Amino acid sequence: MKNGNLVNNNINKYNQFEEKEAFELKRKAESKLNPGCCLDTLCTSRKSMLKQSCDLYQKSAEKYKNCLQWRKAAECYEKCSEIKLNLNESPIEFYKESISCYQNVNSDVNVKNNFFKMNNYLEKKGNIYEIGKNCENMGINYETKGQKDDAIYFYKEAIKYYEKDMKYFNLKTDLQNKLAELT
Repeated sequence: MKNGNLVNNNINKYNQFEEKEAFELKRKAESKLNPGCCLDTLCTSRKSMLKQSCDLYQKSAEKYKNCLQWRKAAECYEKCSEIKLNLNESPIEFYKESISCYQNVNSDVNVKNNFFKMNNYLEKKGNIYEIGKNCENMGINYETKGQKDDAIYFYKEAIKYYEKDMKYFNLKTDLQNKLAELT
């Protein structure tokens, strides 16, 4: 039994170390976004500061994930997506990461909030298929969890997007069949 306790102690110490590092990375990322010293802003371009901040938030999120601090990881990924938007770069990977982390803590409000932000971005870019696929995957996720009403909603949303292009007719038909089974 002593070995089990020793292993648990080591895991706890590692998690504490990882969480402390994650917190420090997040603090550095925040300071890049809001530099206190005017030398920082004079010596480094705004774009460079944003990129550095995004990298630090991403590293922080990874450390938080390592110690199963899903909400904190998700919040860091959300900051990354905001920064990417400010840089006029794609925030999609960070939206997906934040959604995944929020799903680990069953934070439906935050999952849906990031999901709709991601799809709004994709709609502005004209990525109709990807929005449909995201909706379909979200429907599958809710169906798997036994949340029938949410699954139906997202399947219907996917169908709406698939209807916008005839080359996705088969996907639309498959989802309509799935909806018939659910209702």
